[in-house]
Amino acid sequence: MGWLYILCAGFGEIFFIIGLKQKNRKKSILFIIGGSVIVGFFLNKALLLIDSSIVYPLWVSIGSFWSLLMGAYIYGEYLNRTQMKFIALLFVGCIGLFVSGV
Repeated sequence: MGWLYILCAGFGEIFFIIGLKQKNRKKSILFIIGGSVIVGFFLNKALLLIDSSIVYPLWVSIGSFWSLLMGAYIYGEYLNRTQMKFIALLFVGCIGLFVSGV
């Protein structure tokens, strides 16, 4: 269940990123606050079940993964092969932690 909370916190990062890219200040603030609330809530829940030494790196990895993919596919930012390889390594690392029973 802790992993589901971490994934939801990573999903909250999407709202935060959308808020940072908004041109309308009111929308920007709403997305940033909404994303922060989602992230805070689910990180708190995850920390009750999994050690912080695991939760934080996973959350950062998932947030990085989403922000790079959103930048590339939604906002048209350039993503080269080397960046894609390292994104894959982040993903493999998260899967490795999951499979190892953390």
